[in-house]
Amino acid sequence: MSRKRQLPHGRSKITANEQGKGFGQISRVMIESESYRAIKTVSAAKALAVFIVKFGHAEATTGRPECGFSYTEAQKLHGIPRKSFSRGLQELHSLGLIDAITKGGEWKRNQWTSTIYRKSERWRKYGTPDYVAVPWVKSEPTATTV
Repeated sequence: MSRKRQLPHGRSKITANEQGKGFGQISRVMIESESYRAIKTVSAAKALAVFIVKFGHAEATTGRPECGFSYTEAQKLHGIPRKSFSRGLQELHSLGLIDAITKGGEWKRNQWTSTIYRKSERWRKYGTPDYVAVPWVKSEPTATTV
């Protein structure tokens, strides 16, 4: 066990190794990219920050930069209203920052499924002739969702 340096009010400093695997980092290349600078809505910026942490955790634990992010989680834990979250997701997708792998919204095993998202590398080519726009596919409501 390592020693922790005491901070004011009885708290102790946690070292990087003790922080856990949920740390995510936005690279300088991404911050300086056309795609990142094109983010217009606050909900997209908030969602991207959460995605970066989630992707970092998923990559550290499973080895794959994929994660689920539900509308309920966005609303309750991060304060992003459903409609704003939906617009933010579409914006991040159109800028090439995320890709939706599987669509959620189905009732399975007594709970709603979340959409699974993957970290995309399309943002690197955003604003160039090589950029490939992938259309956002809306999920169709099933009989159980109506």
